Amino acid sequence: VAPDGSGWVAVRCFEDRQDKRLRWAHTAPWHVDVPGKPLRPRRVEAEFLVKRVEEEIARSAAVLPKEALQEYEEALQYYKARLANAR
Repeated sequence: VAPDGSGWVAVRCFEDRQDKRLRWAHTAPWHVDVPGKPLRPRRVEAEFLVKRVEEEIARSAAVLPKEALQEYEEALQYYKARLANAR
């Protein structure tokens, strides 16, 4: 594999068995960092995550302590920054 940008890869394998049951395996992800080519999520993915965190903040604002809400705010800023560089 010669990646042209940063991201992750995983290996999956499947085996068809005589008893018609499917056997499969999946590795953990291998993260690949290509210098000068940072991970760039698709715009639709970044927009989805921004929206979900905003919804969660609105839903949880009245019941969570400020420390927990701060974690959501940090996540929101992180995803908004990814949105700025999305493809």
